[in-house]
Amino acid sequence: MKKLFSVLLVLALASLCALAGAEDIPAVEMEATYEGEYVLVSGTNLVFLLPSDLTAVEAPEGVNGDVYMGMDGQLFLTVQVSEGVLEDAIPNFREQLESGALSQYFQIFINDVNWHLVCSADNTQNIAMTQINDSEILSFAFVVADGSVQYEHMEEMLSTLAMAVEE
Repeated sequence: MKKLFSVLLVLALASLCALAGAEDIPAVEMEATYEGEYVLVSGTNLVFLLPSDLTAVEAPEGVNGDVYMGMDGQLFLTVQVSEGVLEDAIPNFREQLESGALSQYFQIFINDVNWHLVCSADNTQNIAMTQINDSEILSFAFVVADGSVQYEHMEEMLSTLAMAVEE
């Protein structure tokens, strides 16, 4: 996970340098390079490309959203929609970063979608959030048992978010 955020941070910094002092959020364009199938995010008209190495599992008690497991049970991905406004949460993210509760927080546009990325201090939780309407946030929460374990498809998965095609 640390490697993933390092790659995104390097991309963000490179984009910042290209902007030559502009205060815009960095942007990258990317495509998924993995095999998988598109799945619907519950309660929305959004889909994303779920890598073939992740399997849908029943959500544990108290967990909301769609849950997927991979890497022999070492990775859990929860995809959920919750009420809220990300702009209101930014001061809290910055405070947590300063206090050491988070090891990273930054924003980046991936294929024109504004993502807020946070990583817990122990690198076991990486959460990517985006505002999908005025009052709802879509979150991808990647949780690993060991902070040194990395999941290579996170940023690519975020790049596949799209509207479902109605048939």
